[in-house]
Amino acid sequence: ALFRLGLADNNPALIQAAWETALALVSVQNRDGSFAFRVNPKTGKVNNPYTSNVMPEVLLWDALLASKTFPSGAQDNSAVREKIAAARRRALDWMLAGPWQDYRWEGMYEDVPNQPAYFGLEWNDAAQAVEYVLARPGEFSGQREQAIAITRWIEDQFLCWYPDDVPNRFGRVARTPSALEQYRCYQPIDAHAARAAALFLAVWRATGDESYRARARALTASIAQSQRSNGSIPTFWWLRAATEEGKSKMAIAGLDCFRCVAMDARVLLAHLDELSAP
Repeated sequence: ALFRLGLADNNPALIQAAWETALALVSVQNRDGSFAFRVNPKTGKVNNPYTSNVMPEVLLWDALLASKTFPSGAQDNSAVREKIAAARRRALDWMLAGPWQDYRWEGMYEDVPNQPAYFGLEWNDAAQAVEYVLARPGEFSGQREQAIAITRWIEDQFLCWYPDDVPNRFGRVARTPSALEQYRCYQPIDAHAARAAALFLAVWRATGDESYRARARALTASIAQSQRSNGSIPTFWWLRAATEEGKSKMAIAGLDCFRCVAMDARVLLAHLDELSAP
């Protein structure tokens, strides 16, 4: 975000901040290409060594490497770029040998306490990884089948096409189709419907399988149907409750997360042509 804003505003300070962030990430990367999830900023003690989420680092490094900018004060710009390119390769190699194979996609959300392995599975970075790999068939030759397998796993674990698919209802009725956020918040949330729609469109582009575009259309239609007259979109997709217990849990359903609405808008705007084309 800093880098994109710096380019758009022609702001050298923001561009420099992006480079400094990118190099700081290189400095804390583990030798195998992974990153620690939680680190005490005062002591440097690692409180949780595992996260599957290396995609934000890779995307930042990609953006910088593809640009004509350079870090201020660098004596040798090529050496800096080589250092970042090597870190990118290590991160991707670790991901492809790790969660890409063993499905330990977790360590994504800062508001979830540390969990034993596989207890806190999520899928946001898995979807990002699938999209990234499918968009670069030359670099990731032979990975398409596994990318589709991960997509099917995401659909199996986190997509709800019918009301009875939604867990933890407690007498509540959910909007469907919808997508669940993660194991530790196994609830239908608007932004994850948008995230899943973007994933399915990526698979459709790579395979030509129209059933994936149909999935994306169904999810984005669900987003449109959930929108209120003032333009807002509810974060939690609970429609009503039939029991007292369910009614007591409905209070949180009024929450509107700005970041989630931004994700909805970004997906709808970015893919409008693909969603509406015959």
